Amino acid sequence: MDYVTDWMMLALALGLCAGGVSLGRRAGPLTACWLAGGAWLALRFADRLWRPVISDMRLGDRALDLEFWLPASYALLFGGLMLVVVIWILLIKPGAREVELPGRLGEGLSAGAGACAGLLVLLAAAQSQAMSAEAEKRIPRALGLARPVLTALGQHHVAPFIGPAPEAGADKKAAGRAAPR
Repeated sequence: MDYVTDWMMLALALGLCAGGVSLGRRAGPLTACWLAGGAWLALRFADRLWRPVISDMRLGDRALDLEFWLPASYALLFGGLMLVVVIWILLIKPGAREVELPGRLGEGLSAGAGACAGLLVLLAAAQSQAMSAEAEKRIPRALGLARPVLTALGQHHVAPFIGPAPEAGADKKAAGRAAPR
């Protein structure tokens, strides 16, 4: 994941915030709020489910390339959970006309919720990279800004993952109990 740099994170920040505002204004206030709520739930659930997933992956392959699979496993969890939210929104199809807010409040709420969803996706990208030991060299400024925010939001996995490789011949349950927390 050497291609992730501070410049790429800045481009992601600008693109995701602008895209979130645009999507929020186009989709309407209710849809934008649901999308922001789904991004929040995906961020929290991915943080909670990440450790068991990476532990199972390491049990399956002792020579696992952690520099690739640490961010990829988190991104797959977050993306999978967000996909469920997007499918739910597409099935329900909440329209902008269902929620009529006075004046320009609807436009502001739509843009704000869309920007919030974009920022949460950006924070998920930063958290996925923060677990890699090489991230301090590649994105020090982005991590310096993201770690305090992620910690304040209650995320647990904001530092590099350091753990022993599972021992050969150990069964899944024994290795799961011996894994450091």
